[in-house]
Amino acid sequence: MSKNIIILLIIILLGLSGYFLWNVYSVVQKEKESTSQIIEVKTPPIQKEQKEEQQNQKPQKREDTKPQQQTSAYHVTSKDCKNNCTAFPKSSQGWEYCANICGIIPLGTTETPSDDCAQKHGLARDYCLRDHAITQGNLDGCGAITDRGIKEQCQERIAENLIDESF
Repeated sequence: MSKNIIILLIIILLGLSGYFLWNVYSVVQKEKESTSQIIEVKTPPIQKEQKEEQQNQKPQKREDTKPQQQTSAYHVTSKDCKNNCTAFPKSSQGWEYCANICGIIPLGTTETPSDDCAQKHGLARDYCLRDHAITQGNLDGCGAITDRGIKEQCQERIAENLIDESF
């Protein structure tokens, strides 16, 4: 009789601990999901044909309703970086932008750096300003960059360099 009670207590304890661990696991998974949703927008599964069509189309530049709000030329997610920017057609401006943001193309190799970035326009100007700011270690140099993604990359790279130099 006492053996049955002990076995029953062990089963109850195992059940309670399993229930507790399952709740902790589900909370952690929900937290990871909400964090990943902030980083990248989840899209519903796409049929093979639709996916092939999307890969053959040129990505659309984002248009902003508020001109003073800063945006990125293309929407690049962490998933794009993991997939080496395969969502963008190779040798397109979108692929070049994605490759720059993801670090596939090393900094400073997009164009030959010159001292006069003001004569350049659009992304070429932003790449030039970014490369100069990083080369000089000047965080203020990132302020003139109009593309949000390139500006963030510039600021993060300078911060990384400062941290690396401090060690």
